[in-house]
Amino acid sequence: MLHRKLKQMIIKNEWFGATDHLLVGVSGGPDSMALLHALLRLRADFKWKLTVVHVNHQLREYESDEDATFVKEICRTWDVDCHVIYVNVKQELQEFGGNKQQTARNLRYDAFAQVGEQVGAHKMLLAHHADDQVETIMMRLLRGTGMQGLAGMKPQTRWKKLSLIRPFLFVSRAEIEEYCRHEHILFRTDSSNQTLTYTRNRLRLELIPQLETYNPHFKKALQHLSEVIHEEELIWDELTQEALTKVIQYKSERKYLVKVSSFLHLPIALQRRAVKLILKYLAPTGEQLDSFERIEEIRRLAMHTSPSVSIDLPHGLKISREYQLLCFSHGSEELTIPQPIEIPLEISLFASEMASLPGFMGKIEIMESHYPIHNVKPCHDWVVFDKNALSEPLMVRSRMAGEKMACYGMDGKKSVKSLFMEAKIPKHMRDTYPVISSGNQAVWIPGVRRSSIASIHSGTQHYLYLLWYKDS
Repeated sequence: MLHRKLKQMIIKNEWFGATDHLLVGVSGGPDSMALLHALLRLRADFKWKLTVVHVNHQLREYESDEDATFVKEICRTWDVDCHVIYVNVKQELQEFGGNKQQTARNLRYDAFAQVGEQVGAHKMLLAHHADDQVETIMMRLLRGTGMQGLAGMKPQTRWKKLSLIRPFLFVSRAEIEEYCRHEHILFRTDSSNQTLTYTRNRLRLELIPQLETYNPHFKKALQHLSEVIHEEELIWDELTQEALTKVIQYKSERKYLVKVSSFLHLPIALQRRAVKLILKYLAPTGEQLDSFERIEEIRRLAMHTSPSVSIDLPHGLKISREYQLLCFSHGSEELTIPQPIEIPLEISLFASEMASLPGFMGKIEIMESHYPIHNVKPCHDWVVFDKNALSEPLMVRSRMAGEKMACYGMDGKKSVKSLFMEAKIPKHMRDTYPVISSGNQAVWIPGVRRSSIASIHSGTQHYLYLLWYKDS
């Protein structure tokens, strides 16, 4: 029977513990009703707490309300806690546009996460079954997909803080319907499942039956393909993660900076997967971002000859090429300009001090000496000043609008903006580069240029060395 098969899957995959608090998504249809019934039969063995979540999308007028009433009554009869959440799909579509099915799914999953927060549950069981898997793979194949798409739905994924578990992925619709008949389980029928307006319904009602005339075991063959690809994708995921560590210069929840030269040295397959993974991190609920055309557009951006180009994507994402960096970010991402920091110069002779630079890139080590140091320690950049010619204290700050610097080895002054451009520092990174100033004058921009101020000469008696260690 189905409940015994479910028990075997739970034990084999170790999805949850024997005393966990589990959420169960119940629409009222045969799949979710069978799942809830089977879980209740196993509750004596596992001692878990079950909470049902029903989401009313308000799309089918009175039918939606009747579904909600049905689920509440069943839960009352079966003595299960039940939460009914109402979401307004039509309003969401009017405000933000998009695909109806995708919007409904996102709102539904957000509702699941909301209930999980309220009741302290972190695992959610969904009733997607093997036939759903076949339809999902076919949908992706028709739309255009890669190997990841052909793997279909994963048995376990995440949505925000929820772990989404699909224990029926290896159970057919026929098995579920037989279980409902045998156990006399009541369920609701969604009338919209029979309309040919939706592509998924046309696949289920028209295309897949036709394909089964060519191969009666077509569904099983596609399920086997999904299992094989799923296992192979685990290896590809490891390879992609390893590749990302080599090409990423900086990352946060809302931004990724990728080194272009390192990225372009990756095999094309890993380039594509790296881009997909970054997009998934930045927009985990975003659909239509990983199409072949979209990925190739981003790869072309990385290969572009112009030092500064960009493209805008859905979900507020922006991809820009700035010199040797490929920037993936949300459009609202802005860098906070750091506040000025004072560098202490009153240190003991021959002593060394490391100055951290909160908000700026890297650290600066300070060294004093009465004679030149011929073997400066390895670092990203360093400079030596005549300490007696500097105005104290030295300050670390961001560049200022219209600022100019008297560059060492040059006549006159040059704008700091021009110096950043010559050094090919991306615009969005420039405020994180420390500008070392003496009085009101910039004397050194680590990694860019130094000024002619306080240069050492034959009469220098007090040397000040500043060593910059850039963030890796």
